Amino acid sequence: MQEILLKKLLISFPDADIELKGHSEDVNNNKYDLQITSSLFTGLSKVKQHQLVYRVLNEYLISGKIHAISLLTLEK
Repeated sequence: MQEILLKKLLISFPDADIELKGHSEDVNNNKYDLQITSSLFTGLSKVKQHQLVYRVLNEYLISGKIHAISLLTLEK
């Protein structure tokens, strides 16, 4: 699943530097830490930045394939 998420994020944020890690204590492999740095975030509030990322991951959040995600967005 981690590879799929990474590919999906790279399609939506082609210039991004992305760190996606699963939680080591997560037995279901559906909890992630995500740090994404992109020029697409420039000038946007943190809320807007996070909304952009959640829009990309929405289908996985709704389906339960992602149970929890810790998100850090940074401007490039």
